[in-house]
Amino acid sequence: MSYLSAILSEANNGGLPVGYWPLAETNGVAAVDAMTQARGSGNDGTLLPNSGGAWTGGTLDNRPGPIAREGGGPAFNGSSGYIDCGVPSWSNFSGGDWCIEMWIKPVSVSASYFYAARDIAGGRCFTLAQNNWSAGAFDIVMFKTSGYCGYYASMDGKLIAGKWNHFVCQRHGSVFEFHVNGALLSSGVNIGTIGNMASSATSNLTFGRRLHTDGAGYFNGGIARVACYDRALAADRIAAHYLQGLNGTYDLMGLEL
Repeated sequence: MSYLSAILSEANNGGLPVGYWPLAETNGVAAVDAMTQARGSGNDGTLLPNSGGAWTGGTLDNRPGPIAREGGGPAFNGSSGYIDCGVPSWSNFSGGDWCIEMWIKPVSVSASYFYAARDIAGGRCFTLAQNNWSAGAFDIVMFKTSGYCGYYASMDGKLIAGKWNHFVCQRHGSVFEFHVNGALLSSGVNIGTIGNMASSATSNLTFGRRLHTDGAGYFNGGIARVACYDRALAADRIAAHYLQGLNGTYDLMGLEL
């Protein structure tokens, strides 16, 4: 079974993702949303910045990738590269359950980067980041029309720099969860009160930076196989996706199994 087949099998386990970007392109500036074909609608992204039909914010086909024989993923340069998927209609990551799943290969686990965000230059909505406090931590922040809420957790040494890691962040009821490499890292109730998100109707979905003028926080490293769900994933499904990424392919050290 391919990794895409594992993602598509979610149709029988609660529902397909609302967006899935394999990020296995080897040329051009398109980041194709595979759900465009599977669901009949999607949000293709654009690799930025670009010039003459080529991405100038990093390199494509970053091999070995998390899923061998299926291509690598873009390597973001940490200073200008990101992906802009426009304004999706399916979620602003506020009310209800949701999940973001991706494979990440950070150059450092002690730097501060943004993995994903929904915001605009003058308004913030949602950020998923790696922070350099406490020797490396994950944080998710949801900005409301007044104030914000979020959840923070130490990486506890589980995220490995320079290697592909399977990463999941999700909201399940009133609880936020971080999963790394198939296992639950941390869970807890959000800090602050969840409310209407600021700028949600006009906020772009980006991977590798945020658009707000407070600072881009460009990601340095690889991101691939990004899936967004309008529900939370069960723990066994998260583990199954992680194992599918390793099964019969390369392990996270780039060695063929």
